[in-house]
Amino acid sequence: MLILKVEVVLRTSTALSPSFSPLKVTSPTAGPCPGSGISLAHPRSVDQDYYISWNNKQAKDYPAASWGNGSVHRGNLLDDRVRKLVAQGGVTRAALVKAMAEAGLADLRAEDVLPDLLKVVESAPVTDPEAKAALDRLKAWLSAGGLRTETSAGSKKYAHADAIRTLDAWWPLLVKAEFAPGLGGGLYDAFTRNLPVDESPSAAHGPTGAHAGSAFQYGWWSFVDKDVRAVLGESVKGPLARKYCGGGDLAACRDTLVATLKEAAGRTAAQVYPGDDSCSAGDQWCADSVIHRTLGGIKHGGISWQNRPTYQQVVEFTSHR
Repeated sequence: MLILKVEVVLRTSTALSPSFSPLKVTSPTAGPCPGSGISLAHPRSVDQDYYISWNNKQAKDYPAASWGNGSVHRGNLLDDRVRKLVAQGGVTRAALVKAMAEAGLADLRAEDVLPDLLKVVESAPVTDPEAKAALDRLKAWLSAGGLRTETSAGSKKYAHADAIRTLDAWWPLLVKAEFAPGLGGGLYDAFTRNLPVDESPSAAHGPTGAHAGSAFQYGWWSFVDKDVRAVLGESVKGPLARKYCGGGDLAACRDTLVATLKEAAGRTAAQVYPGDDSCSAGDQWCADSVIHRTLGGIKHGGISWQNRPTYQQVVEFTSHR
């Protein structure tokens, strides 16, 4: 049995499932929590071949303080790769570390949500030249893996830089256009104050702040994923209480996504990455970069972004106790 840890807490990955939504709350059903008056389920796994942990979301019927957990979680980036390795057989520690390293360069939105967004956008021909150019860039990046990687080691320039910039600009625009009309501006603003819609690598908010590496832990990716799939007419486990994008109409949803995509494509790098004390405006690579805090007399320069955890380790148990 293999255990692949990317964070401190170890939980089962295959027992995890979405059950919590700010728009449709379910209650736990099993097992009392002493002194609290709350019943809680207890996740269990039997004969599971491997476990991963990346601040995992809660199991079914298990509550969590952060209500953003759901169908899309950054642990998917690791679990999907490890599951593929296990299915192929002959897993080695080197292969696991490679899978972990690639997961740390993946854009969660691109890998798990963008394909469905593109289904909506391409549900009818895209005739606007600007929107079509942006669409083609996103598709090319997605075909290349949706990774935020340099053109070559040390280049400090991203491959597919324009596509990455477009998605970074598009995500907050599309989320607001998708949900604010149905929720109402006041409720949408209240929700986003509690849970920001995005935590891209260049985001300055979140528990670690800017230039710390950690990304895609808190955001609205699960809500976008479930809503868009529902509008597409696909089966959705634990759906939201209603359809939001375009009021549930596919054509209207597509119009919303195309309009916001065109707007995002028009944003300059300086607008998307406004700069800070460490980076000049428009420097995409620097905006994402991990910058170390100097504790002694030796300083370190920034390094290319990776979704850095608390620590990384692979553990292999060769036999039972």
